[in-house]
Amino acid sequence: MKEKIELLSQLPLFEGVEKDKIAEMLRNGATERDFRRDEAIESISDGENLLCIILSGSALVYSSDCERKVVLRTLGRGNMFGVASLFGGSESEISRVQAKNTCRVLFLSESSLGKLFENSSRAMYNYIGFLTGRIRFLTGRIACFTAGSAERRLALYISSLCSEECSNEITLDVPAVTLSDILNIGRASLYRAFEKLETDGIITKKGKILTVTDRELLNTKYN
Repeated sequence: MKEKIELLSQLPLFEGVEKDKIAEMLRNGATERDFRRDEAIESISDGENLLCIILSGSALVYSSDCERKVVLRTLGRGNMFGVASLFGGSESEISRVQAKNTCRVLFLSESSLGKLFENSSRAMYNYIGFLTGRIRFLTGRIACFTAGSAERRLALYISSLCSEECSNEITLDVPAVTLSDILNIGRASLYRAFEKLETDGIITKKGKILTVTDRELLNTKYN
């Protein structure tokens, strides 16, 4: 219990929330389950929406389009999903999540979160702030798809990832063919876009690690 409380306290949704209130939420509305590789992880159970938090291992988030298996994000310890479905009465999941390897997931029920928000204004404000951040992030992603040139689409995509991670160093954990699909550009155009951003001194890239060396130039030149 103590380890889970410490983990949750570090997440934006529970930052600054009294630990005794987090403990009460865990006692009254939390379950855990282990998943095998490639097993689907659902954020809805018995008609109730759930907030899902990765406790160990990792998982892949795919688009909801069953005809195209496009990886949107990789989740690791402490990452959450299912937030957007809470309190909305949705009967279908917005995205699909599968275990990348053996992983353990903590499920928090909608009702237990509702009680936490009633008892903690800090938790409620954290939730509102988190959703506002997601709206900004998704707005940035939409801009990527309609941005015009390959360089601008890639630049806006990188900028949205930096904003989400609150860091100028990010990990590109999707293969080039998937990133090409996400940005709707050819692989050759994607490689040329990376080269252009590096040549302009905006980014450096070593394997999967990408560092934005000039965030201001990235935003002003391509926004």
